Amino acid sequence: MRNKLLIVAICALSAFVGWRTYQFQQAKKELPSRKSLIQNDLEEKLNAYAIRMKVKCEDEVLKIAKRNADSIVFIKANELMLFDSLKRPEKPIKPDFPEKKELKDTLAIEPIVKF
Repeated sequence: MRNKLLIVAICALSAFVGWRTYQFQQAKKELPSRKSLIQNDLEEKLNAYAIRMKVKCEDEVLKIAKRNADSIVFIKANELMLFDSLKRPEKPIKPDFPEKKELKDTLAIEPIVKF
């Protein structure tokens, strides 16, 4: 009796393990392959890089366009303006240094304090 119970237990256990192995293999088939996961990750990274480069290029183009537009506006404003309403007088020219005149010392040297 004990042998029959042991054989039934072993058969039940092997049937359970076989069933779980079958379920695992079926679930494994439904999962994406490693190669497809790597390919999807690569595509996401390439798309993110393309977006970053597009934004960087657009910013650079806008910066150049703004600089050119500002230059054109400044040039046109200077062409239209014939005089400056806020003109200050020019800085005067500094005069040359005068010639040095040497003083003639006619006094004799004497001590300041006499003892």
